[in-house]
Amino acid sequence: MFMKKLLFVFVLLANNYFVDAQSQNLQGTYQSEGYFFKPNTPIDFSIQTTITKISTNTYEAFLGNLAGSNYTFQFTVNATNHLVNWVATNSTPASPASGFMTADNPGGFTYPAPVLPGTFPYIQSGYNNIYDPVTKTFYMHYGYGTGAANQNGFSRQFYTKYSLLSPPKITSFSPATGTLGTVVTIKGHHLSKVYEASFHNQISDTFYAVSDSVIKVVAGGGASGKIYLENDYGRDSTGFFTYLQPTINPGQWQYVGSPGLGNAGPYAIAISKNNIPYIVYRDSVTGKAVVQKFMGGAWLTVGSNVSAGKVGFLKIAIDDNGVPYVCFNDSSFTGNITVRKFNGTSWVNVGLPKFAQVYSIGQVFEPQMAIDGNNIPYVAVAQNFPIGYLHLSVYKFNGASWDNISSDANNFFEFAFTVDKVNNVPYILFDDQAYTKQATVSKYVGGSWYNVGLADFTNAPIGVYYLAIKVDKTGTPVVAMQDNDGFERLSVFKFANGMWNLIGSERFSQCHSFFTSLALDKNNYPVVAFRDNFSPNNGGLIVMNFSGSGNWRKVGNRNFAMSDQLLSETLAIDTNNIPYVAFNDLNYGGKLSVKRFYTSLLPLDFISFTATKLEHSVQLNWQTANEVNTAWFNVQRRVNGSNFTNIGKVNATGSGEGKYHFTDELSTLGTGTIYYRLQIIDKDGKSKYSDVRSIKLQNNARYTISPNPAKDYIAISGKNIADITITDATGKQVMTTKVPRINISGLARGIYFVRIQSDDDNIQTEKLVVE
Repeated sequence: MFMKKLLFVFVLLANNYFVDAQSQNLQGTYQSEGYFFKPNTPIDFSIQTTITKISTNTYEAFLGNLAGSNYTFQFTVNATNHLVNWVATNSTPASPASGFMTADNPGGFTYPAPVLPGTFPYIQSGYNNIYDPVTKTFYMHYGYGTGAANQNGFSRQFYTKYSLLSPPKITSFSPATGTLGTVVTIKGHHLSKVYEASFHNQISDTFYAVSDSVIKVVAGGGASGKIYLENDYGRDSTGFFTYLQPTINPGQWQYVGSPGLGNAGPYAIAISKNNIPYIVYRDSVTGKAVVQKFMGGAWLTVGSNVSAGKVGFLKIAIDDNGVPYVCFNDSSFTGNITVRKFNGTSWVNVGLPKFAQVYSIGQVFEPQMAIDGNNIPYVAVAQNFPIGYLHLSVYKFNGASWDNISSDANNFFEFAFTVDKVNNVPYILFDDQAYTKQATVSKYVGGSWYNVGLADFTNAPIGVYYLAIKVDKTGTPVVAMQDNDGFERLSVFKFANGMWNLIGSERFSQCHSFFTSLALDKNNYPVVAFRDNFSPNNGGLIVMNFSGSGNWRKVGNRNFAMSDQLLSETLAIDTNNIPYVAFNDLNYGGKLSVKRFYTSLLPLDFISFTATKLEHSVQLNWQTANEVNTAWFNVQRRVNGSNFTNIGKVNATGSGEGKYHFTDELSTLGTGTIYYRLQIIDKDGKSKYSDVRSIKLQNNARYTISPNPAKDYIAISGKNIADITITDATGKQVMTTKVPRINISGLARGIYFVRIQSDDDNIQTEKLVVE
């Protein structure tokens, strides 16, 4: 047997160790990490191994992979924490009799160039056979084998760090500001080995690894108990705690996590069934796709290498099992379509990559993706086959490859796509260029495409643009579009009784509304997001929902964010009826931001809810319908940054509908902004909240009404008037206009209230007496 000579180097480290390793038992499971030169090529390694106690202060360790055998050696830890008395075991090369390595690079060992990742030569003095009792870590440097003369007789060298694998330690516990959960950060060595995490003695599925050294856990609002973390080497836990949900500002659009996440060229948003928001966007540096999800108060990257190369437009969808899928133009702006999904560890291809050639890339030809009720993904793309012949192709994944279920749309400029998850039927919406750009909807049933209702059912004088389509929980399609009559306003249609019917008013948006995004709330009512191109609000975002009473209303403030464009998947709504919007944020250099409205959309049994400022009070009026389970209303008020508090209780009528009034005296509130909302208490004890109404208390009014009292007309003085609404004493709207001179001769004698809204959403209400 060829015997190799094993030499070891012992050099005292500059730091003195005051903990005596001889008083400790160093046996345990270690993570062995380092580099092996064979003979001059560095190979990094990382394995788990054991160090076994043989006798007092003497241990046996794994030497390394020498020709595939489990070679070991024994050594003693002396009083100065150095490793001495080396003995080779298990047929390893014989122990050295002399010539221990005593300095860095003894004998001029030849290092390759570059030696290792980094900018300086590998320094073995940090590995000169010493034990650190503080960190419970061995640092070893040893060589063996005969070799060329310039290697001083050594053809192999090891640099190894043995780190004791100890129980994970919970080092911090603090709420995440502005979120609905709290975060426990747990640090330690190799937390990927953690196999059990529990909350209040219950196994929790809300623990997730952030890296190999940090793990987070999300605890719900009002949680209390202990956090436990356990692996093969032990267990750690927090002390008992009680978590109180942080105060948020209801009735406002607020950032979700940090704004300005990344380049906001192509992007999309989706929300899983367990209400976790996901975003996908193109990285501004690499051009590759990035997917993040919002958990524990932070946006966390989901896997790596979402795309192999640069991407064009992107879409994201999440199946009913919480698995995210991404669809993107692969490799360049004119690349083919690739779909990938995250399997819990990495992103993998769904079928073959680059399976569909895209006609061209632009706002109107974004690839579309949807997932049906059986978790089968579909993709729709515009293709130019043959050359000069534009065609809309729909692809369905059959479990192994993509089947082209070619559509009947051949002459179009824009399209939108979705899948009915109830009946697993795909739908397309397109503008038919042969019929003056009017809208047509088709669905795929039984192997063929059929028109849904009449083709070209819209009556837009200039055509339809910025198309969006969704199917509600009953299998009913809903479409939204810019229904252009020269003022570029929006219309929304729903298919019922064999025809397309307007939802609310035709062209209900104010003017110049671009980049339509459509979602359906949990009650199947539509919500739209779009960009307001009407001066002076050019670039402002608006979200509107249909209240169920025949009216469209703004969700929160108008122009709550500024963006130079939106994409078709800007809007998403979670199961709690909370809307989210993703947009390129002009306040953060055009990077991607996400905002959410921190109050559920106005309950659908509300027909109206108004707050009107009187001389020394605020009059609250609300009207309900479909009131079958309501017990009472708590009237709540928030003043100058404080929390909402109850200021009154109004019992429900129990008649299925009701009209309610409440007066709040303001004599002691001073100036500032006050907010009102209603807490609706059901008979079963459950509760929900209305939207929030605000009133600005100020000493100097911006607008005045004259004459007052009046008989035939009134004139409103002041600048930048956007809307004027007149209501009677019961809160019923009797007149609306934008013109400051108003003919009131048709109003009966009595008390009225004039609500004046400015372009910057300031609202002033004045009392009017009509004689």
